[in-house]
Amino acid sequence: MLKRRTRNNSKPPLVSVYDGRIFLGRIFDRGAEGYECFDRDETSLGFFSNQRAALDAFDPLMLGEDAPPF
Repeated sequence: MLKRRTRNNSKPPLVSVYDGRIFLGRIFDRGAEGYECFDRDETSLGFFSNQRAALDAFDPLMLGEDAPPF
């Protein structure tokens, strides 16, 4: 029987990621599986072996200081 993996986010997030005051997403500690990142729309950005690699997954989402205001 195949076990289907669900996105059960009942375990508290390791960290919420922000660019200034803009929420980008969360990084969850998945134990032996590593770290899983989700963007603000709850889309998985993937699994990563360490915290630094997980945080780097958010680099393309960061707006930076030169971004126009909302």
